[in-house]
Amino acid sequence: ELLGAGAGHRAQVQMLLCFLQDVRGRYTKACYAYDQSLAELRPELVGTYLPEKLAWLDAFLARSGGPFLTGAAVTVADLAWYDLLDQLEALEPTLLDAWPALRAFGAGVAQLPAIKAFLASERFIDRPFNNLSAAWTG
Repeated sequence: ELLGAGAGHRAQVQMLLCFLQDVRGRYTKACYAYDQSLAELRPELVGTYLPEKLAWLDAFLARSGGPFLTGAAVTVADLAWYDLLDQLEALEPTLLDAWPALRAFGAGVAQLPAIKAFLASERFIDRPFNNLSAAWTG
């Protein structure tokens, strides 16, 4: 089940989705920042904030035993984190260099048959990541 199998698993998936919203919110704020430029926000976002959060996610993945964030079964949290990690890596291509397991996680999600087919289809839109009114769209 994409939402998790059992109460404990569903709680982990929900926690990962809430954590993702925190991280995505900070990233989105930087992308839509009109009072500050992305150039001003980027050093703290990429140099401090994201590494701290990605280190936590990497440790969580390691504890799960992988290949997905909560273990052997793919969940909606994996799909959501795949999407965000893709955007973050576009923002800073070397961002995941310190966490090869997270990069491998993303590659694994991309190889899921349904995801792989979608990425190869004409329905897939690679860019822009954000609304065209954003200061950074990828």
